Amino acid sequence: MNDYTYHVTYGTRKAEEKTFTGPVADSDIGLVTTGGAGPASGSSLNSTVRSIGNGDSTTITLGARKDIGSSTALKADIDLYTEDRIQTDQISAVSEEKKATTLRFAIETMF
Repeated sequence: MNDYTYHVTYGTRKAEEKTFTGPVADSDIGLVTTGGAGPASGSSLNSTVRSIGNGDSTTITLGARKDIGSSTALKADIDLYTEDRIQTDQISAVSEEKKATTLRFAIETMF
């Protein structure tokens, strides 16, 4: 389209809770949570993975590029990110939705 290039990208990701087995799966891995002062933190590999949770995330990226001259271009992108998480490490499962928007600008040159 003359000096302009446009793009749209859609991405999706699915996160599934994992459980580890073996001799070290439930041993303390030393992650200190708030207020942990002693050598034992109470965090095992399985409890840490459960705190991440299950869920889906999607990203939509819209962008444009404008050529200015033979070796320079201006670029702009906007990312719309949505994440739905269900944490099962709580007494009852907790569901939350998080959203983020990122706006990027760039000047691209070639020497």
